[in-house]
Amino acid sequence: EHGLIGPAAEIYQRLASVLEHASDYDSSQATYREAITFCQEHDVTIMEQLCVACVAGVLWQTGEWYQAMDLCRAVMEAPDIPPLVVAVAAGYLGALQVATGDMKRARPNSLQALAQAQANEVVGLEILCRWTLARHADHQLI
Repeated sequence: EHGLIGPAAEIYQRLASVLEHASDYDSSQATYREAITFCQEHDVTIMEQLCVACVAGVLWQTGEWYQAMDLCRAVMEAPDIPPLVVAVAAGYLGALQVATGDMKRARPNSLQALAQAQANEVVGLEILCRWTLARHADHQLI
């Protein structure tokens, strides 16, 4: 109503994140998808891609791994997306790749995401990457 497109997009993303952390995955996914549509309608590409990466995290939690990996790859291939947003997608993709046994691709994605997580002090992403790398290392011992 007041033309506050950026703050509205951010509020959508934050609400979806809260719902995700509350384990309300259906509502979280629906809110992320509303956010994506809102961002597309208002040409807020960076927030749109962040929401796409984040919905991949929800899909991971609900077992829709291959759809989540497709979304992560789409974010990583999108033009002009900030490195931290790409890192969120790479972090989820690495975790999904370890979970599906694709160890060769998991490590580089996780290391890329970890570097951005540390540089930007994004603790949740750093934990995800370290967990993924630990699972990767454990697999190498088997």
